[in-house]
Amino acid sequence: RVEAREQLQLDGDDLTVGIVGRLHYKKRPDLALDAFKGFAERYPRSRLVVLGDGEERAKLEMQAVPNAWFAGHVPNAIRVFKAFDILLHTAEVEAFGMVVLEAMLAGVPVVALRGYGPEYVLGDLGFFAAQDSAGAFADALARAAHADRAELATRSLARIEQHFSIQVLADKLKDLLG
Repeated sequence: RVEAREQLQLDGDDLTVGIVGRLHYKKRPDLALDAFKGFAERYPRSRLVVLGDGEERAKLEMQAVPNAWFAGHVPNAIRVFKAFDILLHTAEVEAFGMVVLEAMLAGVPVVALRGYGPEYVLGDLGFFAAQDSAGAFADALARAAHADRAELATRSLARIEQHFSIQVLADKLKDLLG
């Protein structure tokens, strides 16, 4: 965790919400910024770190959200996931949710919208927004801020081993191919 924060040049112990991925309108980064604004009103010692580039970046940076930092593209971003206290994932449609899986592997609580990829990956380990709104995402961020990270990390690794390990994939392919 210390190394990851150093790599991202994050000082202090502010609660760090991360967004990781391409900044594209389909990922709804504008909703993520609005959700963070609502969360930050309740948690003034919080910051938002955005890893990723894309056509939405300039528009998002112009919003001048306090305590938001746009780090741009970070190669092998999974190496710095432990810097986050929470991963915020606002995509409405996600086929699988690789970023969600990577956050679980790092033991980071994930806030997402129920649906396809993220819910499939997270199972009962996610902090889901009750509805598709900035306020509901802010509420889910507040719940995630109080998560027992050690317990969540243990349960996340068990879920990954049971559902997403190489052996599980090999067994599924074997069954599929006959």
